[in-house]
Amino acid sequence: MANCPKCGRTTTVWNRDILSGFCSRCLIQAPTVRLGCGSLFLIFMIFVITTSMSNSNKKGGNSNHATRNQVEQLRKEVESIEIKIRKLQSTVDKLPEALTPPAAVSRDPGDTPDTTPNPDPDANKLTPPKLK
Repeated sequence: MANCPKCGRTTTVWNRDILSGFCSRCLIQAPTVRLGCGSLFLIFMIFVITTSMSNSNKKGGNSNHATRNQVEQLRKEVESIEIKIRKLQSTVDKLPEALTPPAAVSRDPGDTPDTTPNPDPDANKLTPPKLK
C-alpha cells in the first residue's frame, strides 16, 4: 500500500495513477487541460514547417525531371560524338601505311631527334620525268 502524494490517503496499486501516484479521488478533482495561446502557436508552427518541407520535396521532384532530361540530352550528344570518332578512326585506318609516321620518330618534345644517317640519300629526292 502506498500513500497519495496529494492528499496522503493510503491507496492500493489498483486505485492510483501509475505515473503521478495520485489516488482516484484526487484524479477526479484535477483541473481540465486547456490549450493556451502558446500551445496553439506551437502546433501552428509545427504545421507550417511540415507543409513547407513537403512543398520543397515536391519542387525537388521537378528539378529531378529537368536533370533527367539534361542527362538524356548529354547521352545523345555522347553517342553522336562516339559515332563521329568511329568514322574518323575508320578513315584513318584506311589511309595507306606510307602516310603514318615511322616508329623511330620521337613524339616526346624532350627526346633527342633520331640522327642516324639515311643509307640512300637519293631515295627521297624527286626526279623529273625523262623525255624521249
